[in-house]
Amino acid sequence: MHRRHLRRRNAAVMVEVAIILPIMILLIAMAVDAVSGVFRFQQIATLAREGSRYMCVHAGQYAVDVNQPLTTADQLKNNILLPMSVSLQPSLLSCQITWLPSGDAFPYKTTETGSRKQNMVRVVVSYQWQPIFLLGTPLTLTSASESPISR
Repeated sequence: MHRRHLRRRNAAVMVEVAIILPIMILLIAMAVDAVSGVFRFQQIATLAREGSRYMCVHAGQYAVDVNQPLTTADQLKNNILLPMSVSLQPSLLSCQITWLPSGDAFPYKTTETGSRKQNMVRVVVSYQWQPIFLLGTPLTLTSASESPISR
């Protein structure tokens, strides 16, 4: 009688494991996927900060001093961001540069009253991230960073 009860209990444990184990594996895989998404977003935020830092130093007056045109978004992506974008697919990464508030790449703008206003640069970096388990559709991770133009 004791053996029969033990066999039934072993069978019950096997059934419970067969039901719970796939669910636990799926939950763990989804958690790893979510953590991967957070990591990718942090990567994109870092790229946006580095891009705005680079552009605030290499803005209008710098371009005049070195007799070069302003850095374009494609040049920023290819020369600055891609070398820093470990394990990101270059075709899924994009960046955009905006000069604020007036579209001027020089450090200061003189207003009608004669006062000087600090100009800014905004760099927006986007990446199409494909999660493996979550949702199944690509998510656009976007981060923007603004910096005052320093020269």
